[in-house]
Amino acid sequence: MRATKSKLMTLWVLVLLIIPFAFLPTTTAWEAGDEAGLFGHTFEEEYWTNSSILVEGEDGTNSSVTASFVHVGEFSAFLLAFNNANKTDGTQLILPY
Repeated sequence: MRATKSKLMTLWVLVLLIIPFAFLPTTTAWEAGDEAGLFGHTFEEEYWTNSSILVEGEDGTNSSVTASFVHVGEFSAFLLAFNNANKTDGTQLILPY
C-alpha cells in the first residue's frame, strides 16, 4: 500500500511539473532578416551605424539609442549605446558614449 502511494505521489508531482509547459503560449523568436525592420540594415552587411533610434516610453519619456554593427570574416560585434532621455517634466538625462 505504501509503495502504491509513493508511486502515485511521484506521478502526481510529474504531472504538476509538466502541466505548465502544456499551457505556455507559443512564441516566435528573432529570425534572419528581422533586423532590417528595426535598424534599416541587415547582419549580412559588413558594417553599419544608425545615428539615432527613437523609443517612446509609456509614461511619455522619449529616449534615443545608437546601434552599430561590424562583420568581418569570422568576427561580428553589435553595440547598443544609450544617447539621452527626455522626461515629460522637462528633465533630460544624457550619457556620453
